[in-house]
Parts: sequence; structure tokens; C-alpha cells
Amino acid sequence: MIPADLVVNAMIVAMAAHANKSSPVTIYHVGSSFRNPITLKDLIDIAFQYFRKNPWNNKEGKPVKVRKVIVINNLFIFRMVLAILFFVVVKAIKLLDVATFHRFQGAIDELHKKLTTTKKLTELYQPFMFFKNIFVDQNTEELRLAARKNGVDENVFYFDPKHLDWEDYFSNIHFPTVVKTLF
Repeated sequence: MIPADLVVNAMIVAMAAHANKSSPVTIYHVGSSFRNPITLKDLIDIAFQYFRKNPWNNKEGKPVKVRKVIVINNLFIFRMVLAILFFVVVKAIKLLDVATFHRFQGAIDELHKKLTTTKKLTELYQPFMFFKNIFVDQNTEELRLAARKNGVDENVFYFDPKHLDWEDYFSNIHFPTVVKTLF
């Protein structure tokens, strides 16, 4: 994970460093997993704190109340919990449907649709939720050192994630921008 402006700055510096050179392709990984990692749990905690203090309004103009999210770090346990919850809720829906003589069919169909969407989203994002690898950014670090040595203004073309304050970034830049743009 990394703010986009750091990636863009690294791209600009890399283009300048390789201009008019016929050298082999160098891959620059601009990321934080090696020098300044943030866990999914940390990100969720920061989001919870931010949205608890700064709720956004729903379509009816009422503040959306956020709840603490449980983070399961084990893929097997996650799949088991998801399967059990999905199975229990679907069975309860079907039982309610039969017990009420299909009186709540519309609401039940809507809930089933939401559960199916939730299941699809969790399947889609599982690889990211349980990704444990670290991307080494040695080439990017060498690019930073070369840029510094060649007098590149680090205040203008900053792309070192080592000193990035994740809580500050998400609370003061990322989440406010997302809310302003999407809600």
C-alpha cells in the first residue's frame, strides 16, 4: 500500500534517471511493505476511529454509525466462519419464508442478494486480506539515493515511504478525500 503521489514522484524521477540511456529495464517497486508496513487490522482500526469521529450521512441525511470489525488473520478460519454464517443465515431466511407463507418474500430476496454479494466480495478480496509477502524495494531505494546525490529536490519529488505516518495519512488525506468524492 502506498499513496499515489509517492508512486507518481518515483515514476518522474525514474524517467529522468533513465532518459537517453540504453540500459536494461529496471523495475522499481514503490511500496511500504518492506520499510513501513501497515496491517489490515491497523487500517481497519484507523478507519473505525476516523468514521466514528467523522460520520458521513446516508441518503436520508442521517449519520452512518460504524461498528468495530473483527479481523480474522487465518484463511481457513475465515472460510469456516463465512461458510457457517452464510449457511445459517440462508437456512433461517428459508425457514422464515416458509413460516410466513411467503409474506416477506421481497425483504428475504433482498437480504439473500446482499448475502450473495458479500460472499462474492469476500471471495474476490481474500487474496489481499491474507497476503503475507513483502515486496523489497532495493531498486527504488537506490533511485532515491541517486536522486539525492544528483540534487533532486526531495520536498518536490518525495517518494520514501519509511517516514509515512499511516494514521495521519488515512485520517487527514485519504478518508476525507474518499468521503468528499464518493459520498
